Amino acid sequence: MHDGRLPRVDSISPARRARWRGLACASILVGVTAITGCAREPASSGVSATPRAAVRAAGDRPDPDGARPALEERDADAARPATSAAPARLVLAFGGDVIAHEALRVAAARADQRDASGRSQNDSGYGALIAAVAPAVSGADLAFANLESPVTQRGLRRGEMIFQADEPLLAAVARAGFHVVSVANNHALDQGRGGLADTLDAVQRHGLVAVGGADTMRAACAPLMLERRGIKIAVFARTLLMNFHDPLEPGKPAVCMLAEGPLKREARAARAQGADVVIASLHWGNEYERAPRREQVDAAARLVDAGVDLVIGHHPHVLQRVERVTTRDGRRAVIAYSLGNLLSNQGYAFDPARGKEADGDTRDAAILRVVLSRREDGAVRVDEASAIPLWTDHTADGDILLVPATSRRRRIAERLQVPLVP
Repeated sequence: MHDGRLPRVDSISPARRARWRGLACASILVGVTAITGCAREPASSGVSATPRAAVRAAGDRPDPDGARPALEERDADAARPATSAAPARLVLAFGGDVIAHEALRVAAARADQRDASGRSQNDSGYGALIAAVAPAVSGADLAFANLESPVTQRGLRRGEMIFQADEPLLAAVARAGFHVVSVANNHALDQGRGGLADTLDAVQRHGLVAVGGADTMRAACAPLMLERRGIKIAVFARTLLMNFHDPLEPGKPAVCMLAEGPLKREARAARAQGADVVIASLHWGNEYERAPRREQVDAAARLVDAGVDLVIGHHPHVLQRVERVTTRDGRRAVIAYSLGNLLSNQGYAFDPARGKEADGDTRDAAILRVVLSRREDGAVRVDEASAIPLWTDHTADGDILLVPATSRRRRIAERLQVPLVP
């Protein structure tokens, strides 16, 4: 945690730092062509009328070998009639972990700006901390991040690496342009199931949609069904890890754990029910390892062959490579094994002028942007994958501020292995 005695990091000038602090509500897209009509939808229209009920394959048939699925008997895209309308184009944006370290609360208090009536103008300062993300997700039809802290006033548990977030942090995430947050991660139950219930309520209050956690286990594991520009998207979220295993009680919310077989069946079922794109957010892997494990690579390959188009990984707290693959049935898929941290206090003591380059990896951040399009035959495909690099700037005074990456761009490109947006 931040103790106020850290070496000053002169990665950006005070003038530039002040400029970024003032961009909490920025909406200008940096280095990316803006898409007409891509402004963030109001909360009331963020989700299609499709209910978040669990979907199952016909007959709930099991995988033939319990591990690797058989290919689908039919091509779901082939059944769609050709359309004469102009092909739809979507931009999806994905960020890493939002972690409510105590130092974030201190930094937000320093950055808070209030009017004469005492009302905060930047979400109690959190808006200043995350301001640089707004340009990075601007123009995205769907923006997603991993919320790795319960948003609650409950203090069931306290201690190092036990998190509890302020609601203004969530407000800042929403104001930055995000639409969906995953709560399927190992810190989901840090404040018990009551804390998870508070988090789900807070997410809804701020116009966001949670995935991976819900009032029941069935709803937690069901896909979030969205529609953008006529393209239907199914979003799943799962975690392989959980720090606390509070017993599941009637009426208390649940978090969906990762089990490969059920996820594959659900992905195939979602496609059979009309999903054009299937996204799986997976909280997995080993912390601070800069490459995925062999079993993750194999599991990701099986998931995309089962119908998942985008695998979005979290938990290692460092960036790992992004792969573009072609599935057995000819679809294009993207696998991002880890998107690292988006907003956190990790790596605060790293000094770029003197430290080893790898020691700053937990402060690297990126927004992964994936472009989808519908072909004239009706099929939806993945066209592009790129990233907007960001950096977490720290000062000895306790400031924490996301800024566009400059000197770390090469390192971020090396980690992600996808083109970076200038």
